[in-house]
Amino acid sequence: LALIDPLGKIDWHIELDPWGNCIREYNPSHLHQPIRMQGQHLDEESGLFYNRHRYYDPALGRYISRDPIGLMGGINGFSYAGGNPSKFTDPLGLCDCDNILDQAQKLVGDTRYKIDGYSRPGPGKNKCNFFVDDVLQHTDASPARNIFGMPIAAGTWANPDISIPNFPIVETPQAGDVVAIAHRYADASGHVAIVEIPGETSIGTGPNGSGRSGWPWDVTKQPQGTPVYRRCTCP
Repeated sequence: LALIDPLGKIDWHIELDPWGNCIREYNPSHLHQPIRMQGQHLDEESGLFYNRHRYYDPALGRYISRDPIGLMGGINGFSYAGGNPSKFTDPLGLCDCDNILDQAQKLVGDTRYKIDGYSRPGPGKNKCNFFVDDVLQHTDASPARNIFGMPIAAGTWANPDISIPNFPIVETPQAGDVVAIAHRYADASGHVAIVEIPGETSIGTGPNGSGRSGWPWDVTKQPQGTPVYRRCTCP
């Protein structure tokens, strides 16, 4: 993390280990700078990180109080980022996933998500995982992100060997679940979308923007393979 002035000079810099412990800090002007990991502010008196809804202890690598949403946030109510801070972050300290399907339906027909659209990550790029990320953000589902703050890739959603905090794999899909299939493309790792009608339709992106399709159940829709379904476990 770093702060720079308008001329690009570094005024403050800190290097953290994966759990947020300070490795080294550069602060020649003795600036008051409490920013630590995503969504966290240092409480200098306690040494804990304030995470809006609870406090995080970097020395222990866990929160000091249970997740306020209980078991719906995971089996271990004290863990940070699913116990894997090198891969995920938890900027709010909780999770909420109401109305995922409603938000996906509101975004149907949005041309920003077409291949040449200007939605993240820009023209000429596939945007399926960014669409899913936007849906989850708009429903306050605290979407899982990689350590660089980027949305989870389709291939990661589709990997049954990867645990994504608050999105466990389920066998039978229901409306609002995330569905993904891994496939090696030149510029993508697969496809991911939101289940609308299980066995019939999903909502995701395509060449012309966001919309409904029969993927993955319609065998004419690509990519094909073994779909992985994940369900938000937050209220």
